Amino acid sequence: MLAATLNVLAKQGRVNGSLVLSGVTGNTALSDAFRWPVEDEVIRRIHAFGSAEGLQTAIKNHANALGECDQVYVFTDGNINDEPMRLSQLRSRGVFICGLYVGEVEQAIDHMAQHFARFYVRETLVGLIDALLNGRSRNRP
Repeated sequence: MLAATLNVLAKQGRVNGSLVLSGVTGNTALSDAFRWPVEDEVIRRIHAFGSAEGLQTAIKNHANALGECDQVYVFTDGNINDEPMRLSQLRSRGVFICGLYVGEVEQAIDHMAQHFARFYVRETLVGLIDALLNGRSRNRP
């Protein structure tokens, strides 16, 4: 639903950049990037898979697309367990990573703070979208 919402905003010219999808399966990190707006079929095919996120591989493989962005949002469960994210390459380009999480708030805050200097944690997707639109994030303690 978040990708679909962002895609509607992209079609209105309010969001630009890339959607990067990643995951790890069979010890292989997989990722792909799509310029906003994306084909609706791409969004319909999105599903969680694998044993880990593969975020560092996605960041490395799609650094050029991500480097064109002012802000990069990572939608995750906060339990990043495959490889630490090395964000200096993007930070040196003025690109900052912001974590996004939907679910149990108290449990997620510690996980998100381990990986992101700035993050949004909300119980519902509607709450997350509202927070994004109003700029109400948490910062690392």
